[in-house]
Amino acid sequence: MFVNSVPARVKMTVCDSGILHFKSFQPNHMTHENLEELNLQPGVNRGRYVCPQLNIILHFSVFLYTANEKLVITDIDGTITESDLKGQVLPKLGVAVHHLGVVELFHKVAEQGYRVVYLTARSMAQDEDTRSYLFKSLQKVGGYSLPVGPLLFSPTNLMSGIIAEVVTKTPDIQKTQTIEELWNLFNKDEPQTSDTIVAGYGNKETDVKAYSNAGLPRNRIYIVNPRGELKNEGTGVVSSYPEHVRLLDQIFPPL
Repeated sequence: MFVNSVPARVKMTVCDSGILHFKSFQPNHMTHENLEELNLQPGVNRGRYVCPQLNIILHFSVFLYTANEKLVITDIDGTITESDLKGQVLPKLGVAVHHLGVVELFHKVAEQGYRVVYLTARSMAQDEDTRSYLFKSLQKVGGYSLPVGPLLFSPTNLMSGIIAEVVTKTPDIQKTQTIEELWNLFNKDEPQTSDTIVAGYGNKETDVKAYSNAGLPRNRIYIVNPRGELKNEGTGVVSSYPEHVRLLDQIFPPL
């Protein structure tokens, strides 16, 4: 494994099932000492896992944030895109399907000093397509670009992800768990979820449940509909992404 082109001392192994894990007592996590040895730089660090036996190289990112960062979490399908279906299909055809003003908003939120985290019920099987859409297609859109940030998927296969999203309609369960795990990285210094996660954007009731169950106040939760109307779940005030851009300093004061 290499991070910023520097080889990591810790090794990984490929199980017979195809799952990769670290050769340590915590198979899915690197230890504090392991991470310190990587000499990570603030922000995004580029990494790659090389498996010569299979002739495979997997690219990944490691984000180094301080304990007092402020995070803004956003869903993707129906939140950045106009609808779940459009977000899954039309970008592959080169058709623009994002909400008016959404790219400008998150571009400027990042400029204010906040970290944008992308949280989706999509499975890891859609990793490449999703990253390409966010960090290639939605760059330099009217002079604005979605900021690069952690992209957190549902740790399931494609079919399980579809079942949770479409059949059982329970994507909030995994999203809640992911948000809590994310916040747990910071909560030694910030005792409440809202001290770290200052806003959550989504497009359906399951997003409201996920954010609320993870401890985010309802007045920090914004739900958008296919018409681009953005509702504050706590106050009931309806606005839009362009309106949030206009009120940027009030909603997201510079840090």
